[in-house]
Amino acid sequence: MPWTTRRSLSPLTVSAFSGRRPSRAGDLTIETHGIAPIGEDQRYGTPARLFTVWFAPQVNVTGVFSGALAIVLGLGFWLGLLAMVIGTVLGAFLVAYLSTWGPRTGAGQLPNSRMAFGGGVVLPAVLQWLSSIAWDALVGLFGGEALAALLGIPFWIAVLIVLGAQGLVGFFGYELIHRLQAVLTLVLFTTFVVSR
Repeated sequence: MPWTTRRSLSPLTVSAFSGRRPSRAGDLTIETHGIAPIGEDQRYGTPARLFTVWFAPQVNVTGVFSGALAIVLGLGFWLGLLAMVIGTVLGAFLVAYLSTWGPRTGAGQLPNSRMAFGGGVVLPAVLQWLSSIAWDALVGLFGGEALAALLGIPFWIAVLIVLGAQGLVGFFGYELIHRLQAVLTLVLFTTFVVSR
């Protein structure tokens, strides 16, 4: 929906696709904007600012598991490292290309996916929805187990705390996620290095 056509829309449609959103780094405004594109004059941020958003989630046991899997498959250290580098670079090409759509369209990845898939977006959307549920469930279970062990509370209470915290962060949105990931990058990287 181009910004130039907003005046021709009904008030209900405009209110559903416009609203408050952060206007600068550190603005913790609760987002009510919806999925409408963001005009170029209202965008802010830099590619470097995305570093911690993408780095923090990657500093976890999955890296250790991938390294161990290379050894188990008989690749050895150097061939296993080469395989992981090649896989990472090849996987990054598609993500890098799709990341260029955001600045060109002013919209997030989910609305942009309609351009690539058209009406067929339903299948990947359902798969993404199911994988998101599975991801949240795993985070809830593993995070709940860790929190229960750390605080000595019942497992089910710990799971509810973790899922509630996830929901709260999602409710506040973009800027809180950036702040949280910046802190988690330092905490998780330090923990990962110390625990090795």
